[in-house]
Amino acid sequence: AAAETYIDQDAVQGASQPVIMVSPVLSMKDGVPDMSAESPYSRTTAEAINGFLTKKNYEVKSIDGQAELSNILQMQSDIANTEDDLSYLASVALDADIYIKYAPEVTNEEVSVEVSAYETSTARLLGSQSAVVRNNGHTSKININSNIGAAVRKAMPGLEQKILNYWKMDLAKGTQYKVVANIKGEYSDSQTEDLHDAIMKG
Repeated sequence: AAAETYIDQDAVQGASQPVIMVSPVLSMKDGVPDMSAESPYSRTTAEAINGFLTKKNYEVKSIDGQAELSNILQMQSDIANTEDDLSYLASVALDADIYIKYAPEVTNEEVSVEVSAYETSTARLLGSQSAVVRNNGHTSKININSNIGAAVRKAMPGLEQKILNYWKMDLAKGTQYKVVANIKGEYSDSQTEDLHDAIMKG
């Protein structure tokens, strides 16, 4: 039989808790954030995830609409690459330790939600969870919203466990930081490498 490892959540959270940012899957279009493809059920999904996390006493940060996202990216303009994951850039700007991306899908038959957690300092995927809830022929907005909440509640405990597994290991190693150096001026490749080395040694 496969062995299962359980994390003492109280012990982990007693030492420190990760700050978590919650975001839909975001993309760029013509150099600006594109939220047009965002699900009409995005807000319901975000509220369900936020509710789960705040009930567990996590500090939660979120992006509230196009204007706030544009402001965040403007703050990051000196270092942002348009190829970068926008959720990652937002989590850096909001000082989150971990960011969760979510994607709801709704059909007449079922509601599914996928949630994925990433480490902000490295953008490394920590884990994903998904859950499906049947609509049973009830396709009213109220019923679908209720099923989205149920799917989130099914998916989040597994994702939280993956986050806590990572957080416990990370606490043992120490806090990770990402340093972004914006080097002004024109330099050859070899000069840039020398600057890199000097910064790393410093």
